[in-house]
Amino acid sequence: MLTIKLAPGFVPEQRYILSVLLEEFLGACFAIEGAPSGGPFVSISAEGKTLVLEQTLFCGSDARLTSADSLPSRPLPLLDPEREGLNRDLFCDQVLPVIYGAPGPEGNWITRSPDKIVVHADILGSSFFMLSRLEENIKCDRDTHGRFPYTASLAYQEGFLDRPIVNEYLELLWSAMQLLWPNLERKQRSFRLGLSHDLDRPFSYQPFQPAGWLRPVAGDLLKRHKPVRALSGLINGGLAVAGLPHEDPLDTFDWLMEKSEAAGTASTFYFMAGGDTEYDTGYSLKGKRIRRLAREIADRGHEIGLHPSYSTLSDGALLKTEASALERLLDIEGIAQPRLGGRQHYLRWEAPLTWQIYEDAGLTDDSSVGYAGRAGFRCGVCYDYPVFNILTRQQLELVERPLLIMEATLFREEYMNLDHESATGMVSRIKLNVERYRGVFRLLWHNSWFARGDCERRFYEWAISR
Repeated sequence: MLTIKLAPGFVPEQRYILSVLLEEFLGACFAIEGAPSGGPFVSISAEGKTLVLEQTLFCGSDARLTSADSLPSRPLPLLDPEREGLNRDLFCDQVLPVIYGAPGPEGNWITRSPDKIVVHADILGSSFFMLSRLEENIKCDRDTHGRFPYTASLAYQEGFLDRPIVNEYLELLWSAMQLLWPNLERKQRSFRLGLSHDLDRPFSYQPFQPAGWLRPVAGDLLKRHKPVRALSGLINGGLAVAGLPHEDPLDTFDWLMEKSEAAGTASTFYFMAGGDTEYDTGYSLKGKRIRRLAREIADRGHEIGLHPSYSTLSDGALLKTEASALERLLDIEGIAQPRLGGRQHYLRWEAPLTWQIYEDAGLTDDSSVGYAGRAGFRCGVCYDYPVFNILTRQQLELVERPLLIMEATLFREEYMNLDHESATGMVSRIKLNVERYRGVFRLLWHNSWFARGDCERRFYEWAISR
């Protein structure tokens, strides 16, 4: 059992990040003493030995945490693992950017003695910065959809958006702990896929909305000059309206479930339950095809989630209404799930507001925190974790399931606009870093994306392969 003394002040924040890093991620047991440590550091003791973690973020007045004064200075200092006597293979690159902290008097980041190790890098504050999305509450940068842009993030500006830096800080912490307590054991993890699909447009032709399927037919004929595809769309749309069997290019659900099952995992399918803006598709959960689809997904052991509409970014009442509508569908179909999570439409997410309204609506988890404009580790981690509201200074029951890659992010012109070869390099780099820490490789591929052709299916099959 580890005994911990906190630094003076910022008690909720310190308790939170210690519980996430030590208990949730490493599986280590600890007890926090009532009296604080003797200075701006956290001390972890056991068997007559002590690990000192110096603090930079959790210093000063409590109000400082949500002010610009709490943002780190740039450029960030760099820690060389080999110079510190650490295993280079535990880290994603030759140097580790340190968000908070400074080297010790002799220029080292780690000071060692037989019974005491001092880590001058602020592991706790740096990890808290990433997991809480602290900077997004302070910086005012937003795009046309009200989203915090990746270009404003410290991770992008300092060149570590492609690496799960919190996992690297965790390895730094664990290395120091092992030096003092070599018999200490950590939680065992294994790499796994986290596959998910947002149902913005589950079907092409139902309910009967001429603007919804006749427009693509006209586009195929007049704009894209593909008369065969236009004729196919016209025929299948007519069959759908008549209630007759037909081919639907958006109905890729059987194929997606087959691929997940072959990979030994289950997908999460996020259903919309409302929305009346130009960005929402507005289908009804009462339709027979939607209800039948939900039943098929559940029967095959996959998961159903909520895809809240565009306007739910800051509207908790609307979010509750949509969550209740999806819950009614599950009740009607007799679908019982241990949890019900969500992902925001257009990835419109606001720290920490969206987390809080999810919690208030009774949702168990969120998977919205990934950048629409850039693949990578927005939260800096490839593990699921409980979240913290920096405004109320409380840990929530809600769990974040960090999103790493969305197909539209890779390929759409307004985002990364990659070709398949470049996208292969990006996906490989991120997957390799997730495998390094035995994390969750969480992807979003819309069911509608595969209507673009067989090449998109082949790319997806490669992306989820080992």
